[in-house]
Amino acid sequence: MIATGHIENNSIILDEKINIPEGVKVRISVTPLAKEVSSNLCGIWKDNRSSSQIVEDIMSARTSSREV
Repeated sequence: MIATGHIENNSIILDEKINIPEGVKVRISVTPLAKEVSSNLCGIWKDNRSSSQIVEDIMSARTSSREV
């Protein structure tokens, strides 16, 4: 079972109720989650080129007037 939550006053507060009987011992593994992006710009760029094609285009634009 995986459950998410947050730390409050050094206690784990689960986001949703889970059905585990009182007194059952559990093992907790802490994995910080990524914070939400505050900008609505992330991910809106549409480009169907592969990353290697994009890098190639950038390199050719930066080196078009000189020999590399």
